[in-house]
Amino acid sequence: MGQYWILKSEPTSYSYDQLERDRETAWDGVKNPLALKHIRAMHKGDEALIYHTGKEKALVGKAKIVSEPYPDPAAGDPKLVVVDIKAVKRLAHTVPLRAVKAEG
Repeated sequence: MGQYWILKSEPTSYSYDQLERDRETAWDGVKNPLALKHIRAMHKGDEALIYHTGKEKALVGKAKIVSEPYPDPAAGDPKLVVVDIKAVKRLAHTVPLRAVKAEG
């Protein structure tokens, strides 16, 4: 069984709506060392929940990791890695951050 991840995005930069339109994308732009460590641990077939930051602060959809991690081709720095993801399904109801935190 694969791992489960939460991928956060500012919806004004890249939203789940855009992922649905694109169907698949490279999850890029990550520079935080801890987040990059987690991306390096992802594997093809793992599942992810997409979390919108900003005003929404809620889980909004499911995605699947469809590649192994690889160096971000746009970054020019091998330490910056990406994975490819594809949209799976929008959640029937968004799950607010406070509900996620309440689950322990």
